[in-house]
Amino acid sequence: MWRRCPPLVRFPREPGKRREDRGKGPPAWSRPGFRVGIYTFLVYSMPTAVLLTFGGIFAREAFHAPYWLITPISKRQTSPFRAG
Repeated sequence: MWRRCPPLVRFPREPGKRREDRGKGPPAWSRPGFRVGIYTFLVYSMPTAVLLTFGGIFAREAFHAPYWLITPISKRQTSPFRAG
């Protein structure tokens, strides 16, 4: 039904970027930028998740906070990849 249309602009080929070139480039973990991105994501998201989770438990136990107040706080989005 749909015909493949040629692109309007041709870009130069980059090795490892096309389907037939998969596996020919360096692995992602060997690139420093990839590792830095993973580390910064973990440094931000892990402590935030811990604080939100155990902060809700602490608020309930120490201050007898109602569940309607704790639930929205502890279920806040801690990851940009999680919807909701």
